Amino acid sequence: MWNRKAWLLCGLLLARMPGAAAQAPNPDSILLSQAQEEFSQRRYSDALNSFRAYLRNHPDDQDTWTRFAATYYHTGQAKQALIYLRKARPPAALRNYNQFYQALCYDALGDRNQANRILNRLIKTDDSFAEDALFEKAANRFEDGDAAEAKAAAEDYLKRFRDGRYKAAVEQILRQLPLAGKMEVPESQRARYRKSYFEQHPLSILPYPHLWYYRLGYSYVRGTRSNPGYDKGEPTIETGIGYEQFKLLTSAGLTIGPFTGNGAQSYIGYNYSQDWLSDGDRMTTYFNDPTDLQYFPFRPDLMERTHRLFAESSSRRGDFSFGAYAHWEFKRSGSELFPAPERPEIRKAFDVSTGTLFVPWVEWNYLGDHRLRSFFLMEKLLNREQSDFSFKTYNLSTGSEDPFLSLSLQHSSDWQSLNLKTTFELFRWRYLSNDFWESYVSTGLAAAGELQLFPQIKLSARAAFMDNSYDYATIKTGPCSSSKTSQTSDVGVSASLCERSDQKFRVGASLIYLTNKQQALSAVLDYRDLTNATQKVYNETALDLLFVYTHSFPSLSGASRFIEPYRGLTGTQGVL
Repeated sequence: MWNRKAWLLCGLLLARMPGAAAQAPNPDSILLSQAQEEFSQRRYSDALNSFRAYLRNHPDDQDTWTRFAATYYHTGQAKQALIYLRKARPPAALRNYNQFYQALCYDALGDRNQANRILNRLIKTDDSFAEDALFEKAANRFEDGDAAEAKAAAEDYLKRFRDGRYKAAVEQILRQLPLAGKMEVPESQRARYRKSYFEQHPLSILPYPHLWYYRLGYSYVRGTRSNPGYDKGEPTIETGIGYEQFKLLTSAGLTIGPFTGNGAQSYIGYNYSQDWLSDGDRMTTYFNDPTDLQYFPFRPDLMERTHRLFAESSSRRGDFSFGAYAHWEFKRSGSELFPAPERPEIRKAFDVSTGTLFVPWVEWNYLGDHRLRSFFLMEKLLNREQSDFSFKTYNLSTGSEDPFLSLSLQHSSDWQSLNLKTTFELFRWRYLSNDFWESYVSTGLAAAGELQLFPQIKLSARAAFMDNSYDYATIKTGPCSSSKTSQTSDVGVSASLCERSDQKFRVGASLIYLTNKQQALSAVLDYRDLTNATQKVYNETALDLLFVYTHSFPSLSGASRFIEPYRGLTGTQGVL
């Protein structure tokens, strides 16, 4: 018993000795080890928090700043990672580590030239990162479609690193050179970065591939058109009457995919858009007494909402791609929440239309940066308010109308040395309406160009001309140029059979400021002119000024393809 008490007393005395405290683990060392362990296990979000907590107490630890920045990269935040990498001053042992991650960040941010310069510098060293840099160069060149550069880098890798860590992936690149630019290299850091976006990025809302966006905008339209009127007591149509229109625009969407398998990739998604309209008369009335809070110029019964469900699937076979896009759309107007002040009993929403769109397409990719695409536009709209204005752009069955399809031919080119993209389009669309007087064929040509002036500024322009030839001539009282309307009571007045052919011209320009890869501010100017040489009543002009803010994840380019799908150059707003 005495021996046990003696040993216990000795232990307590030793614990109180000055040297004993030095044996206790340092909390900061534990935190740093924890961060490094989380990083090695690819728990990057946890590692980011642990590194951040450690650096609060050790702000001069340059090694940790570099590893902290690398962790930011793996959470899909390359811009923030690059800021910390460039500020860090690591010792010689970590300088190439820092440089390698800078190259990855520049690549993720779209500055491929700077990324290649850093990778080429690392490739010439004897450091272990030379192998990583050479593999990334081969993978990146392959994904970018530069087969010659990819082949050279891959062969250089196999000469220098015969049993390297990426040997199997490099041999796969060499076997698949004909598919350069059409598939990714899963082992590359670029591919892993795409995946980390969804697993680690704070803006990700799902742990698997997806994209989302929202838009806020304002539109002002000023133009001229024809309105019903009277001339000396007789009904007539007044031409060249000015009008104004205002819109508050909002939209949002979520797309899930790609789902891959059997050489195909597919997407599904939902888009919602809302246009809140007003006109010049309401604006004038409101600004005469802006203190009248009961009078709001944007009428709730003119609030239009559109719901769209869509899907797309595509696959590649050599230089050819095949695919199809389809959506179902439902539009409503009015509001049950915001009654109009002048008529508070108006508190209802009503159906406007439902529509379907199916677009099968085939694309030929040649010489790397040039694409020729052909697609059929199979659209059907059922107008719930005025069934006469329902239409479709195809007819597959025989009957009163012969079968027909609407076709577009589109050619796109990327001029990388000029930072320029160009698109040309030929189309022939037929609109078969329930009101046979409104059925017509639209034939035209459109062109668009997009110039990257600076890393954050894009300028785009587009123009289109089309001829709309109506199936049936209109019957008018008097000559075709007359603006008087027909009267059933007119006796002995000769009638004219007037062929209707409208020419429509459209030109527009956009200035887009990209705050980053996910956000953009756009200013769009669009002019439209509809002219009928003989029947002036159809003449119409419009000048549209549009301001839009867009935020999307993971990138703007990914979201834009689903916002205005397959409308051709004549139907796009040019916001992105």
